[in-house]
Amino acid sequence: YFKNLDITTAGYPGDKGGRQQWGMSGKSLGVTNEGRKFAYQIDTYGGQSGSPVWEMKNGNYVAVGIHTNGSSTTNYATRILKYLFEYIKQYKEQYPAK
Repeated sequence: YFKNLDITTAGYPGDKGGRQQWGMSGKSLGVTNEGRKFAYQIDTYGGQSGSPVWEMKNGNYVAVGIHTNGSSTTNYATRILKYLFEYIKQYKEQYPAK
């Protein structure tokens, strides 16, 4: 799973000044780290950690990961598994947007 998905991330890369949001798209390479992360070859830079990674599914944006780290060839995201989804949902309920 998580191989050849069309995914996108958007963040504030430090090499662009960290003040402009940039979006990048590409293909996923597959899961790593016992299925907790997935890899991709999308160009990212320091400052983008924590950015969402999503795919389009049936016309909807679906967050599938959170960008964590990378190198000059491969980047990684933590998969949004059920435990993390529940944590995010609970946090959102506790701290609703104003």
